[in-house]
Formats: sequence, structure tokens, C-alpha cells
Amino acid sequence: MYQQRLGNTLKTLDIIEEYEYFPLDFENIDKELSKLILDAINDPYAQYINEENYTDPFGGLQQTYGCKLTKENGEYFIWSINPHTNNEHSELHLGDKVTHINGIPTNKITPKLLRTLIKEIDLLQLTTISLKDEINQTITIEKENQVINTVTGELIDSNTAIIEISNFYSDTYTRVLRKLTEYRDAGIKNLVIDLRNNNGGSLDSAKFILDLFIDKADLFYMENNKDEVQVLTSKDKYPKFEFNLAILVDRRSASAAELFAASMRNNIQTPIIGETTYGKGVSQFYIDTYDDYILKLTANEIYANPAEKYHGYGIKPDVYVESKPWITPHTDEALEAALSAFGIDSNKR
Repeated sequence: MYQQRLGNTLKTLDIIEEYEYFPLDFENIDKELSKLILDAINDPYAQYINEENYTDPFGGLQQTYGCKLTKENGEYFIWSINPHTNNEHSELHLGDKVTHINGIPTNKITPKLLRTLIKEIDLLQLTTISLKDEINQTITIEKENQVINTVTGELIDSNTAIIEISNFYSDTYTRVLRKLTEYRDAGIKNLVIDLRNNNGGSLDSAKFILDLFIDKADLFYMENNKDEVQVLTSKDKYPKFEFNLAILVDRRSASAAELFAASMRNNIQTPIIGETTYGKGVSQFYIDTYDDYILKLTANEIYANPAEKYHGYGIKPDVYVESKPWITPHTDEALEAALSAFGIDSNKR
């Protein structure tokens, strides 16, 4: 049916082209049609990524190369340089204008081309103009696998620790594994996993970390538009850790973070403490289009329990504690609730 309707639209364009006095801007027509199609499918996460709406075209550089560019008035500048990376010690400086990447003018780099560069090239050459003295130079920066620390942890007492996971990136599993090993070897019995303000990230990363806690179980499900369901199960090859566990969430915990929390509760009855989560139970993928741009589309609904799908609703905690912006280590009510679940009296700490 839709082929016929699109055929009618093309016939209308033929008529307009034949009789309309003013010339048609087919490039603009193409862009507007793409936008209308995505609007019509009623998916808030779908996106036609072109030069107009690709507002952060070089954000991927931050995770891969340790620096980030920003666009101002059609020109690109060094916005940030991640600390503790090799590129921190290069000739990059905040505010420097970037005119070329690997010899290609930045205003000519499409999202598709940039994605290819980031994925396939270990060394990038940035041609910059210094903000300080306007010297033009070409700087080589190298790809680094660990440029953003998504995992932090601290001891609460001799038996209890907390791990905060800010996002699920490709290296998050390694960082969590390192912390879990450290705490196990130190004799830690109680562990709080803090997923507050974690807006998701890689489902693979979340699955690998689930494998560290859950043995021989269905971790989560992925359902496509044909009602086909893929079941992701735990693997024996990963080490297993046993702690008394609690998970902290808030209204900003989303996507992979929600899935992680739901799977932990569904499989090993880990209590969830905090607020009802964001409610993003779908995953997206990117596909190249014929016109050198990219479509971002929703591929699957994801859930840990077929009877408890949470997309659009969020995950309700076992213990509700409102998240407050003025939280300090001494007034963190959600953390105190987690400690209470371990039988720890905060007044005696």
C-alpha cells in the first residue's frame, strides 16, 4: 500500500515540475520528505542525521581520541581534552580552530564519513589554527580505548563498598571487574551499585557486567517488529562474584542502566532503591542511507522479564527514596536505605 502512496507522491512532483514556474529545490524536498517520514512513524528516538540536525558531529572523538570539538558559526574548535590521556600532552589547546581532519575540510565531513574515520583509523591528523598566536599546524592524535572513567568506587566501612557506574561504555566491564576483584580480595561483603544519572550506553557492556553476578539464567530479551524474540543468557566463561547487593536508581537512570537493574532484580532478587526510572526500554541502531547521511531507528524493545515490560513506564523501585540535588555523602537517603537493607545502622558508622 505504501508503495502506491509514494508513487502518487512522485506523480505529484512530476506534475509540479512540469507546470511550476519557479524551479524546484529537490535537495530541500528530499530533506523535508525524510523528516516527514520519521515524524509519521511516531518514534521519538528516530532521527535523520544530516548536517542540519547533527548538532554534535564530533562528539565521538571524545570517547575514542580523548578530545571533543564544538561548532560555532560554521567553524569547529577544540571544546575539551580529556585528562590523563596521551592527547592531553600533545599540541592540542582548548579553543584552537580545527580546519581539516586527515586533509578533509571539517565543513565537508559528513556524519557517515566521520563515523568511518573514527571506527577505522588509529591516528587522526588535525589541522589547527592556534587561538593564541594564529599559527597553523597539523597535529596527530591517537586512538585510545580508555579515555573516560565510567566507574568509581569507595569503601564505606570495612565490610561495605559502593561502585558508581556513570555509563556503560566499551571499557566499563573491565573497570567494574577490577573493582569487584579488589573488593572481594579485601573481604568486602556488602556492595551498593549506584546507577543514578546513568542514561545507558552499550547493551553489550551491561550484559558482560550482568554475567559477573548472574549464573545460568536469561539476562534479558530483545523483541523486534516481527515479534521475534532473542534471549540473551549468562555465560560460564565469566568470573562470578557474590556480595550482598543493592542498586540505586533515579528518574534519570535509563536504557541499559534500567535493563541492568531489572535483570539483577529478576534473576538474583537485588533490591532497587530510589525513584521510578526514566522508562526507555528500546534500543537503536544506525544505518547508512543512499544520500551519504545516516538514519537512526529503533530496532528492538528490551526487557528483563516478559511480564514486566517498562518502556514508557520506568522501573518502580522496591524502596522509594526521592533524589535530591543537594545530596552529600552524609545526607544520601537512598544510600542510607541501601545500608539499612544490609542491616547497617547509619548512626553507628
